Amino acid sequence: MKFSIFTVMLPEWDLQTAVTKLAHYGYDGVEWRVTNTKPEVKSAPVSYWGHNLCTVELDTILENAEKIRKMTDDAGLETAGLAGYHRVDDVASTEKMLAAARIMGAPLIRVGTPHYDGKTHHDKLFKAARAGYEETAKLAEKAGVKVCLETHMGIITASASASRRLLDGLNPDAVGVIYDPGNMVTEGYEESKMAMEILGPYLAHVHAKNGAWTKDPNAKPGEHPWKPGIAVPLDEGVINWKKVLVELKEVGYEGYLSFEDFSDVRKADEKVKFNIEYMKSLM
Repeated sequence: MKFSIFTVMLPEWDLQTAVTKLAHYGYDGVEWRVTNTKPEVKSAPVSYWGHNLCTVELDTILENAEKIRKMTDDAGLETAGLAGYHRVDDVASTEKMLAAARIMGAPLIRVGTPHYDGKTHHDKLFKAARAGYEETAKLAEKAGVKVCLETHMGIITASASASRRLLDGLNPDAVGVIYDPGNMVTEGYEESKMAMEILGPYLAHVHAKNGAWTKDPNAKPGEHPWKPGIAVPLDEGVINWKKVLVELKEVGYEGYLSFEDFSDVRKADEKVKFNIEYMKSLM
């Protein structure tokens, strides 16, 4: 198993700083955050999902792909993946990211599925997403780069079962799933070994974080006091990572474990160093 970091968790570091430090701390690769930073947040303080310095801009990714590839290679790292934020119906963005992935040597990209907010029936969303992924699989086959959805709260593929159902029958060399047990603390939890077995050949990549539910002591009578998915350090929270690591080995997973730790107990350097050392201690 190899180790990388999804750069969304490193908003204070620019791209060069990230690859230099990841190499120093013993990582094998880097998973780049790919999106367009909104102009209105560029003067704001750095943050995970706002003004994040460790972001590859989608609009200019093709112009910068060679430079980023060289920077990554020079640090002795692989590009573990390109994680985008667009949905499967945005074909132009998918095509751009596939082209960039070929240049950067990335084996996979992330392309999202629809959000579920209760306003549009699940079956309608599912039908559209399935059609989108059928077409996306063709693009991925042609590019030789896998396109992955993620188990994530708030979308129609929150669980392993839902993810497998959406992709079932499509070429697992072209499409797959980013398995994120930490997200599934909030929504989509299934017994981890069973989830891996359900994903089967579609298990393509693993995100590592942890989370916990907390109870609001100030909740008023009649209010639901439980709040889901609060980010906690990797060695805390609901997910038993020692168990998950054993099970990943049992199902034959040999890909990347990519950290996506949004807890703020430790500063960036300390967190990056701690996470890889902690995970290796469990293996």
